[in-house]
Amino acid sequence: MCGIAGILCLPPDSHRGAHAPEIPASWLDALDACIGSRGPDGQGRFQDRTEQGVAIALVHRRLSIIDPAGGEQPMVWRDRERDDGRRVAIVFNGCIYNHRGLRAELASQGRTFHSHHSDTEALLQAYIAWGPSAFERTDSMHAAAIWDSQSSSLTLSRDLFGEKPLYLLRMGGAPAVTPGSMLAFASTPSALVRLHRIVRGEEPALDRAALGRWIRFGHDPIATPWRGVVQLAPGTTLRISLRGEEESPSSLGDILAIARERRAQPGRHATLSEVHGALEAAVASRLDADVPLACLLSGGVDSTLVSALAQRASPGLATACVRMPDEAYDESHVAKRVADALGTRHATIEVGAEPLEDLRALIASLGLPFGDSSLLPTFWACRACKDLGKVLLSGDGGDELFLGYERYQVARTLAKLRGVSGELLRRVVNAPIIGGRLHRAGPKSRASKLLRLAEASSAGYSDLLAIFPQSIAAELLEDVPKDPGGSSSEGSLVLDAREACSARDAELLTHFPGDLLRKTDTASMAAPVELRAPFLSRDLARLVLELPEGMLMPRGERKGLLRAITRSVLPARVQDVVDRPKMGFAVPLGRWFLDSKHPLTTALRDALHSADPFAGVGLRPSVARRLLDEHQQGTRDHSQRLYQLLVLALWRR
Repeated sequence: MCGIAGILCLPPDSHRGAHAPEIPASWLDALDACIGSRGPDGQGRFQDRTEQGVAIALVHRRLSIIDPAGGEQPMVWRDRERDDGRRVAIVFNGCIYNHRGLRAELASQGRTFHSHHSDTEALLQAYIAWGPSAFERTDSMHAAAIWDSQSSSLTLSRDLFGEKPLYLLRMGGAPAVTPGSMLAFASTPSALVRLHRIVRGEEPALDRAALGRWIRFGHDPIATPWRGVVQLAPGTTLRISLRGEEESPSSLGDILAIARERRAQPGRHATLSEVHGALEAAVASRLDADVPLACLLSGGVDSTLVSALAQRASPGLATACVRMPDEAYDESHVAKRVADALGTRHATIEVGAEPLEDLRALIASLGLPFGDSSLLPTFWACRACKDLGKVLLSGDGGDELFLGYERYQVARTLAKLRGVSGELLRRVVNAPIIGGRLHRAGPKSRASKLLRLAEASSAGYSDLLAIFPQSIAAELLEDVPKDPGGSSSEGSLVLDAREACSARDAELLTHFPGDLLRKTDTASMAAPVELRAPFLSRDLARLVLELPEGMLMPRGERKGLLRAITRSVLPARVQDVVDRPKMGFAVPLGRWFLDSKHPLTTALRDALHSADPFAGVGLRPSVARRLLDEHQQGTRDHSQRLYQLLVLALWRR
């Protein structure tokens, strides 16, 4: 786990063949300063210039996990047997879980390794042997940059689901790098914004349309609020050279397209036993580390299953749960019961929570107005557990792959109701078959919320995911598009009325990398620890994504297949945890913002009454103040919206 960054400068056509100037050290210092917290165990730089006039610089900060002695970066391979002196250099963030298998295959083909078991060297040698297609052979979480002097090319790649971030800055805001231009990349957008200030003397211009999406949803999987600063899409590889840019299609997109076809075809699908076996293999592959490792055990189904399988593969495993400061959000007593039954070495750790100061630091480090409030408890858990395990296994991805969210079923209903008249919608929503299920599943307001969403037509599912539904966003923002569109995660979701899997698949490309995986990366690297998610194994994902809804949710039970596997591995005395209601990982925002003396409330009120709390954003402070008043008067719950407004104010400062 690491922070990576770099700069590629292409010569103008008139300077082809001239030796490139060296990239200034001050530019690299700016990048290094912003990624430093991600890698406290080591640092390094690499520069190269070619006779074609191309210049490259790579910057690395290391959190040492695998092969501490032999895995230093940037790692450079030189061909000393050829006159051209080819140089291939890599900076890499993440983990190649099948690196030992790749090393054995490459060694059998005559490749020579110099480290003992570095996964970075396995990836480097794989690229030399197979080129960019090497990334398709990995089971990994990764963001990687590989410089090849032979072709004067830089290859950038991001893992299948987007667990590891990779932001790009095309200087000048152009959609692609052209002769005479510069491309920079980094693990955080804050590094690229700082670099832009140094090179151009000012911040990149704000992209108001993208910023509007960030305010509405709290994230975007591709765009950032700045023009020219974007994130590489999950599962893609981008190659930049004197010939221009070549970007591969998303490998996840290809997998999802194949999965949709196979779900619809009658035929053989993976059995429960086969999914169980793939899960065991995924967990076992993620236990490889040269530092202490532990499982985050919350007491929920996903983390319980991961901990149970990890304990089987590695008896004596450590598990940890953080006791949250609010009893309503604390599951540590359940986690302790599960750990005792599994026989793990369990620790219940008290969390030291300073919400405002921690939030300021996290937003400053990330450099984005990220609106998911579960960032705070995720960070607290990672920070509290880092002394127990420098590597932590989590249950992330279980809800997404195995249909654990109620909204996936709601999405199917919304797709069926689209275009129906308002009066008929009211009758349908209140019918026993639909309305009855909603009422039994939760408060009656769910039925009326479904009605409002369905009446919103194409914005219905978007509003289900939005922090600010379109009705409030239209009041709050001076200029908000009716359809978020563009690269937005939720604005253009196309839902199939036949299956809940449709919403799941759409979110895997959008909401999942933009929100959940950005949250876990930011929180874990701020600790810093390495967070691994066995559910996101490439082989496991292929199996599960091809399963029809009826197998994933037998008898309509959300995440029913995964619950069945969990029951099969848990001791009888803790079987009841499988059927516990989902609690989630949250903080009591609503109550905090009701307390006029709480630090978050004070900071928000101070911001809303300052001269220009949202400089250049195009947001109406009077509407924001009204939302705070309504929340504190108890007339409406705006807790998530107030949090997003506070984040936005902190980000602009």
